[in-house]
Amino acid sequence: MKKILTLVVATLFLSFSGCSSKSAVAATESSEPTGEVSTYLLGAHMDTEAASAALTSAGFEVLATYKSFKKGQTVVFTNAGLKAEAAKENRGFAAVLRLLVDDERNQISITNPVYFGKAFMQDDYNHHVSADALSAINKAFPGLKGSEDKWEF
Repeated sequence: MKKILTLVVATLFLSFSGCSSKSAVAATESSEPTGEVSTYLLGAHMDTEAASAALTSAGFEVLATYKSFKKGQTVVFTNAGLKAEAAKENRGFAAVLRLLVDDERNQISITNPVYFGKAFMQDDYNHHVSADALSAINKAFPGLKGSEDKWEF
């Protein structure tokens, strides 16, 4: 009787412990995330030169910078892992990420490599590559927060 009661209590505990709930995940671990993933990562405002320098010091290659709208500039960047993923057939869009220096909203906005990696790579998605890029971005730009735009991974 004790064994049955223990089994029932353990089952109830696991059922209601939150293991099955959907939660927003930053997706920084090596396993694929569950729950919602933000489309963009938002952070404190900085100028284009400082943003480019932070990306370079984090191991990214800055490919281009252009004025994307009246009060904003976009920095296009990549790394070796993203380029390798994009070398797969019909996956060229996966090679680059973007950072927007938004002078109007006084913030930066960075494309989330997990979100866009899964979107562009679909069944060929390699979470290790996207998680490594995300980790490098988070180290280069401490305090980033996810945007309200999200997608169920």
